[in-house]
Amino acid sequence: MKPKPTAPALAARGFLCLGLLALLALPALLGATAEVRGGPAGARADGPAAAPKGGPPAAMAGGPPGAATTGPQAAQAGGPGDARAALRRVVPELLRRHHVPGLAITVVRGRKVAWTECFGSRRAGGAESITADTVFEAASLSKPLFAYAVMRQVAARAVGLDRPLAAYLDKPYLADPRGARITARQVLDHTSGLPNRARGKPLAVELEPGATWRYSGEGYVYLQRVLERVAGQPLAELMRRLALGPLGMEASSYVWREDYRRTAATPHDRSGAPMPKAEPREALAASSLHTTAPDYGRFLAAMLDPGAHAALLPPAAVGGMLVPQVQVDAPLGLAWGLGWGLETWEGSRWFFHWGANDGFRCFALGNPATGDGLAAFTNGAMGLELMDEVVRAVDGKAHPLFRFPLLHPDD
Repeated sequence: MKPKPTAPALAARGFLCLGLLALLALPALLGATAEVRGGPAGARADGPAAAPKGGPPAAMAGGPPGAATTGPQAAQAGGPGDARAALRRVVPELLRRHHVPGLAITVVRGRKVAWTECFGSRRAGGAESITADTVFEAASLSKPLFAYAVMRQVAARAVGLDRPLAAYLDKPYLADPRGARITARQVLDHTSGLPNRARGKPLAVELEPGATWRYSGEGYVYLQRVLERVAGQPLAELMRRLALGPLGMEASSYVWREDYRRTAATPHDRSGAPMPKAEPREALAASSLHTTAPDYGRFLAAMLDPGAHAALLPPAAVGGMLVPQVQVDAPLGLAWGLGWGLETWEGSRWFFHWGANDGFRCFALGNPATGDGLAAFTNGAMGLELMDEVVRAVDGKAHPLFRFPLLHPDD
C-alpha cells in the first residue's frame, strides 16, 4: 500500500502542474521566457514616510473583538472560523501598538472570495468604522493589477513582452540610448535599470537593462505610456476596460472619484496622526489605484483560478506571470515574476506584493496550489509592521518573505 503524499508534496505537485502547463504554452503566446538572472537587491521602497527597518513583531493575544464581518461563517477546526477568531484576538492590539487606526482584510479560500474582516476606524478618534466598502490607496498593489492588464494586451498581440518599448513611441522616452533596449518583461520583473522614483531629477538609466533586479516604479510609468499610446486611451480608462470592469472591481479606480469622499480612509503618519488625503487626477500604473479589500480579493481570485477567467486572460499567461524571471534574495527563497514577487518555501510557491503610499500600507499574498490568498489594507504608515502577524493568523505560517528589507523601508 503506497503511503499518502504529504500536504507540502501535494502543494508542490499542484504548482508544478501549473508551471508545466504555463511553460508548454508560453513560447507561442508570450515569446521566450527570460533567463533567470541574479544580482543584488539594492532597491528602495515604493513610498516615502515608511516604517523603520526591523524584524517582525512578536506574537500577541488578547484585545477586544471590535471587528466588522462579512461573508459566510465556517465552523470546522482549522478553517476560516479559526482564522477569523485569531484575527480578532491579535489585530486590535497590533493596531494599538503600531499606531494604525484601521485594517480591512479579504481572504480567498479555494479560489473564491470567502470573507472580509474589518477593524478600527477610517480616521483616528473618529466615529466612522472601517467596513468592507472603505476605500484605501493600494499604492504598489497597483502594479500587479496593471501587469494583468499588460498581459491581456500581450495575449491580444497589441504589445510584445520582449520588443523594446521605444519601438512603440514616436520619440525617445529616455535620453540614455540604453533606454531604447528596455522591454515590458524587464519592467514587470524590475530589471529595467530605472530608479524607483526620479525624485524631481531627469529620469536616467542607472543599471544595465536586463542585468540586475532593482525595484522600479519609474519603469511602470514608462510601460504605462506605451500602453496608452498603443490603446489610444488614458490609463484610467484602459484599466477600467481591461481589468476593473471585467473583474467586477466596481469600487476601484486609478484616479480619484467624488464618491470616495463618503468611503475613503484617512492616511496617518507613523505616530498615528492624520495626514492630508491625496486625490490623484492622473492615473499612475505604479501607485494610484484606490480600492477596497473585497475588490482586490476579486483580482486575487482571478489569479488563483485562471481557468474560470480564461475569457479575460489565458491560464498559460497567468501561469507565466508566476514563472521566476530573476532571483531576488536566495536565502529567503525570493524571486520575481511578471508583476509579482515569488516566495518558494516549504515545498510551495507563493506570489506576493506590498504597497506603501504616504499614510497607507497594504499587502497581498496567494498560493496557486491551494487557491488560498489574502489582501490586507491599512490607513497607517506603520501598517506593514502588522502584516507578518496578520498573515500568520490567517494561514498559520511564518513566511520568510517578511524578513525582506523592502517590507521594512526606512526612507
